[in-house]
Amino acid sequence: MKTHSPLLLSLITLVVVQTAAHAQRESFDASTVTRRMEVLIVEDATGSKPESVKRHGYSADGQAFDLRASKASATFADIFFKFDSAELRDAASELKVDEMAELLKSAKYSKARILIEGHTCDLGESDYNDKLSAQRAEAIRKRLIKRGVDKDRLVALGFGEAEIVDPVSRRDSPSEAEAKRMKSRRVVLRQVLPKPAK
Repeated sequence: MKTHSPLLLSLITLVVVQTAAHAQRESFDASTVTRRMEVLIVEDATGSKPESVKRHGYSADGQAFDLRASKASATFADIFFKFDSAELRDAASELKVDEMAELLKSAKYSKARILIEGHTCDLGESDYNDKLSAQRAEAIRKRLIKRGVDKDRLVALGFGEAEIVDPVSRRDSPSEAEAKRMKSRRVVLRQVLPKPAK
């Protein structure tokens, strides 16, 4: 009978433990979708209105749009896309979008119009990043519609690299720079607000 070296067994154990921890983390992260989206809806019973911000972004066909949305937002830096693509990268990312859909169909969110924002890091040309971020936001919109959310409630806009979270500096190591860029590659949800009455 062939025996394995202690080093090989340790490596196998480490891979199994890391894989299990990764799967558990992905499952836990998906459950945080609900908590992140809680800030989007101000209950009617409070009598308060959400604070608004003006948003200027681009649709997937390149049209510029301005709208008012809630200052409060739900940020998802853990929804991943394939490199240079608007296709979701993995099952965990798909699960998060599917959980968004279930929430948006629930009674609490049923009247809300939602802005889906796509954001990129600083790599690549600015015009290209505007387009890619808009395509990614539109991909989220299409998946939500496919999961039963009314298309008239969803607006998808790209913001490219206009709102970098943590700018990369020349002093950053490659790993530090990539960690900063990961923060900027994100999907953000806000509630679309009506135009103020004149």
